[in-house]
Amino acid sequence: MPPNTPFRGVASLAELAFVKSTDGGATWTSPHVIAPFNAAGVIDPNTGRHARVGDGLQEVAIDGSGKLYVVWESSTNYDKNLNQAVGTFDNEVLFTSSGDGGATWSTPSAIVGPSTLPIFTPTVAVDSKGNIAVTYYDSGSLSATNTNTWPVDLKVTYSEDGGKTFGTGREVAGPFDLMSAPVARGFFLGDYEGLQSTGTKSFIALFVTTNCNLNPSNPNAPPTGNVLCGPASSVSTPTPNNDPTNVFSAALSAP
Repeated sequence: MPPNTPFRGVASLAELAFVKSTDGGATWTSPHVIAPFNAAGVIDPNTGRHARVGDGLQEVAIDGSGKLYVVWESSTNYDKNLNQAVGTFDNEVLFTSSGDGGATWSTPSAIVGPSTLPIFTPTVAVDSKGNIAVTYYDSGSLSATNTNTWPVDLKVTYSEDGGKTFGTGREVAGPFDLMSAPVARGFFLGDYEGLQSTGTKSFIALFVTTNCNLNPSNPNAPPTGNVLCGPASSVSTPTPNNDPTNVFSAALSAP
């Protein structure tokens, strides 16, 4: 687990930093610190159960001019949230960019959140015109009383001004039940998702969901009639859910 998470239970001095090589990797610059890496972990606020996500990872994109873009999951109230179990967490997607080869970076800003419900595993891509897309998982439809499922959607937000502003998140996939995912130190969809530009304002996303789809009109309603809803089957505890997740792709178009 990444060091700056309540799952680990201890603080650290982990930071997001940048290095580069201009000679094919023979030599590298010293790390240039961009920001503290204050990921708060991903926990269901209703049950205290963990999800294993990409909260110790950053995603990077570069446009045709060489401008760099970075996104990562973070928490404004990291110190308060550290070691907290069931309760309020503020998750967000932070964004920064550099137009001078990484010498300086913009002040990180929250482009999604802060939210009291988990937001996690952002991915970024940029097209040839500088339009930016960021995908992320969003638990925003989880009700305060639901302890039977964990509704999650994959969403995308776009920027047409080089990252100065981002639009409202748009639905890509979901809602699906995260509690139906395999458990590997938490409900586990994977650490990485894919996002690639395919043309001006066009992108393709590669992502994982569970095979337990929930009702978009009532995402907290208990799913019925699907054996792939419920705890994922394992060697130690066989269940009917023997095909818990799949990889999907979706073509995305910025407005």
